Amino acid sequence: MSGVKTKYSINTWKLTESRTSGNRIKFQHSLNVTGDINTGACESSYPKTASWNRSSMDCCRWDGVACDGFTGHVIGFGLECGRLEGTIHPNSSLFQLGHLQTLDLSSMIFLVPIFRRVGQLVSLAHLNLSYSSLQGRIPLEISRLSKLISLDLSDDRNLLSDQFGFQDALSRVTKVRGYSLSQVNISSSMPMNVSSSSSLRYLDLGDTNLRGDLPESIFLLPNLETLRLSGNNLTVSFPKFNWSSSYSLRELDLSDSNITGGLPSSFGSLKALKLVRLSECNLVGPIPESIRNLSQITQLDLSNNHFRKQNS
Repeated sequence: MSGVKTKYSINTWKLTESRTSGNRIKFQHSLNVTGDINTGACESSYPKTASWNRSSMDCCRWDGVACDGFTGHVIGFGLECGRLEGTIHPNSSLFQLGHLQTLDLSSMIFLVPIFRRVGQLVSLAHLNLSYSSLQGRIPLEISRLSKLISLDLSDDRNLLSDQFGFQDALSRVTKVRGYSLSQVNISSSMPMNVSSSSSLRYLDLGDTNLRGDLPESIFLLPNLETLRLSGNNLTVSFPKFNWSSSYSLRELDLSDSNITGGLPSSFGSLKALKLVRLSECNLVGPIPESIRNLSQITQLDLSNNHFRKQNS
């Protein structure tokens, strides 16, 4: 039944990390394995921790744990879609895993925030806490993750960002290739460091209450492949000349934005585009003939705009 929680077990794992014991982790917490989880991103789910105590004393063999084959250090920890709800305590030695590179706790239900200790994971490159019912503000501690490459907090709808604090935090994380923050309440203008990051490949800030002018520099990022900014209060102006992302951009979604100046002929230079969503963008003027050059396109949505026919 929807909304009915089924508790299968309550487990507490107490494991030690030491060179003499095979680099096992001491991970102390209490989580409920439940049948009623946030399944937003899960095609399938199962209790990953159910076999931890039975399968092996070597945590590197456990489901969801990955270790370096040479050093034995824990470098990956993923309990995504694991039917878990509860608390990871601030003193959990999860936050002492100094070699951890990937942490995926998506589609769990956290009863208290875990953010403030995440900043201790100084080797972290990939952090996914999406669909996890997180609440409160995104803390500045995230700025300590200088090696971060991807950040996914999508669909954590009760998360808020302090406008200047959030932008300051992002300004210190310079290697990120992908941000997925859709549904997070950012409520500010586009962070300038994001729109000028040459390493950026993926950006999803849909439905985040962004406002103001979208910096044109975002269309000049040479490696950008996906740009999703739908459902915000943004004013957009496309470059009049060829875009630097003309050979990389594959997906563009600016639905429900205010696009000024119409579609320029330079739009046809985006030959890698496969998906375009520009519905309800107050577009006016003619649709440029150059749009025929988009030979890879599989989805094109220009509905609910104010186009007029080309003059013959």
